[in-house]
Amino acid sequence: GYLATRTVSLTALAAAETIAIVWIGFGTSGAWLLILGGTAALGVIYTGFGAAVATRYDSVNALLLPASAFVALLLLPLLPHFGLAPRLPFLVHPLEPPMILIRAGYQVVDRIDVAFGVLGSLGWGAIAFIWGRNRVRALMHNTRASGGR
Repeated sequence: GYLATRTVSLTALAAAETIAIVWIGFGTSGAWLLILGGTAALGVIYTGFGAAVATRYDSVNALLLPASAFVALLLLPLLPHFGLAPRLPFLVHPLEPPMILIRAGYQVVDRIDVAFGVLGSLGWGAIAFIWGRNRVRALMHNTRASGGR
């Protein structure tokens, strides 16, 4: 319940921010269902992976460096988006499917890419959420068993 609530609230905030950014940058003519679907998938993936990583550390200070490295790895699919690297190696990256959906909201994209974006987003979202849920559950169990942190 905790991770689901956190995921919904953070994803809603990300959706509001995305709407504002895309509206300012591209106007209202985009395919908003695809844009919001990609944003929701990014929210689930980031929150799930974030919970899985954060639960391994006892303090924010201990988390900062590993989390920064993890976020840098998550942002790698932006390289082909800006034309700085080929797209092919990043097709297996967790953030590429949601980014395809967002891109399809304001660019012409093949139907196969959209299908890949939807299925990949669902798959990576499930993996991230389950991993995060399991780590939060283990933390809660260990914290209760040890009498608190």
